[in-house]
Amino acid sequence: MSSLPKIFLIGPTAPYRGGIADTQASFAQALKKKGVTLTLVNFKKLYPDVFFPGKSQFREENTDHDLPDSIRRLHAYAPINWIKTAAWINRHQPDYVIVRYWTPFLAPCWWGLRFLLNKKTKMIGLVDNWKPHEKKWSDALLQKIFKNSCDRFATLSKTVADQIRQQTTKPVWQGFHPINSRLPKPIDTQQARAQLGLPKDRTIAAFVGLIRPYKGLDFLIHSFAAAHQKAPNLYLVVAGESYTNSAVYKQLISELKLQNHVHLNFNFLSDQKLRDYLCAADFVCQPYQSATQSGITPLAYAYQKPLMVSDIDGLKGPIVEDSSGRAVVREIAEWGNALVDFSKKDALDVYTKNIQKALPKYQWDHFCEHFLTSLKI
Repeated sequence: MSSLPKIFLIGPTAPYRGGIADTQASFAQALKKKGVTLTLVNFKKLYPDVFFPGKSQFREENTDHDLPDSIRRLHAYAPINWIKTAAWINRHQPDYVIVRYWTPFLAPCWWGLRFLLNKKTKMIGLVDNWKPHEKKWSDALLQKIFKNSCDRFATLSKTVADQIRQQTTKPVWQGFHPINSRLPKPIDTQQARAQLGLPKDRTIAAFVGLIRPYKGLDFLIHSFAAAHQKAPNLYLVVAGESYTNSAVYKQLISELKLQNHVHLNFNFLSDQKLRDYLCAADFVCQPYQSATQSGITPLAYAYQKPLMVSDIDGLKGPIVEDSSGRAVVREIAEWGNALVDFSKKDALDVYTKNIQKALPKYQWDHFCEHFLTSLKI
């Protein structure tokens, strides 16, 4: 690289919660370590409270541990604020503005900034999801607005990169989803189980993270019921805030008489609580109906837990490439049999060793090196 760029990285970080805020902070830290002149810009207002499906947009735990400084300046749906923010950015004359895109809701905001920014400043869209999981009539229009706003795109998966390339000739850099560099350190399995009140002598399958319809929790419960008949030592943990009616899952578990074999926690998981559940588990399940990538996959890698995922593009890629688990056809009988297979410790040990071998290539330092090279600087 001949010279390092001046970059404004715009998107949510703490006190906002969730995987995108976490990865934004890790990305910022890694860019700074590369010597980039970086300004991290946060939202002062992101979603209208009335439209947010969860209990809170903000994390509850202390947020002062090793976080990069961010400036809370941008209001996602206030055009007057866009004008002020763009003028402020222009005074600093960055080479690049990188905006995070995971929902069409943000397209007008990013379009407004692009329209107001100095034309010498290039806008890069860092895209988590190109096609939203829960579709709305306005998605195509908003997606087009965002597509026209950016000079180039960067992604965290091949599936997303391919989707964007189908709709534009602008440059698209295909990256990968790195492992969060700021995760709590792992703890012993039995210690984690004791802290969570989980059985110490059973094989635990975990479904963790935000619960949304496309993630297929109901399908997993049916599959678990089929598997439990052949592998009674199996135990299922479901942990994460539900963006749908959690009573539906409780009723299904009751109907299938699984109350003594399933642990439910429908609260949002702090970093530490998520760590505890992953450390307590023997393997992680992702029975998603659709996916472009998943932040749960690198979390499972970080805590060296094998994965059982749906055999769909956007989800199975790293699992197949690294032999870190199994991609299973999304049928109850197939998933039931796979759950039985995963109850055997020898198979899990092989997957765990493969994850250990794969870990170095999923680091943020590696991601940033390739990202900066893609800018041809």
